[in-house]
Amino acid sequence: MGGNDLSVEQLLWLLVLGVVLWIAVAAVYAGIREPAGEASGRPGPVEKTEPDSNNWLRQMVTLLREDLPFRHFVTVRSLLLVSSLSPPFLVTLSAQSGASSLTGLGGFIIASGLAALIGGLLFGRFADRSSKKLMSLGAGVASAIIITTVVVTVVPGVVIDTWLGNLLFVTAYFAVTLMHTGVRIGRKTYVVDMAQGDQRTIYVAVSNSAMGFILLLVGGLSSLLALVHISWALLFLALLGILGVVASARLPDVSQG
Repeated sequence: MGGNDLSVEQLLWLLVLGVVLWIAVAAVYAGIREPAGEASGRPGPVEKTEPDSNNWLRQMVTLLREDLPFRHFVTVRSLLLVSSLSPPFLVTLSAQSGASSLTGLGGFIIASGLAALIGGLLFGRFADRSSKKLMSLGAGVASAIIITTVVVTVVPGVVIDTWLGNLLFVTAYFAVTLMHTGVRIGRKTYVVDMAQGDQRTIYVAVSNSAMGFILLLVGGLSSLLALVHISWALLFLALLGILGVVASARLPDVSQG
């Protein structure tokens, strides 16, 4: 909308619209009445964490230390960050390679929306059959796409500053984002299937908290590598994804569908 002629005022009003929508969403969520938690027992290591329920950090460490299957899941989830952290680096690589930044950005936004729309329809039943295989497939394909894209940009004679070059990056971005949708659906389904009752809430809360620390670490390392060259950051994330595929093979298959 407007191409290179967008004014500061137009961008400002777009941001204001975004703020209004976020406030509206917050109001909707604030009005949701959640049902009471299930009064079910918490087997295994979860029971041991109840005395420390007021100290979330101690509870998180205790659960990760004593619950081996859960710790393995969090480890695999950490290695699957390739699909979530690599898209911004792909956009940066596109700009550094000479692709049209603003025109390409519009393509990236459209690709992201299409991936989210298609991914939910495409991967839902797959996750019910085997959420573990879906996580592994998503990380493996995303890693392969990233490595291929990086290799193409360094091949002599390949001209990126063309419509074909823009299409290459937008397609790669779409495919990686689509795989991220699959990984996200797979891991959410897996953690629900591996736990029962209120244990699911604890697993989700602890894994999300642990991922906050891990995201800071992996994001920091990939950003440092990006200072050398953006390709190194992408290859680092692709390597994590490959390790995630290997590690996920050890996860038990908990899917019921």
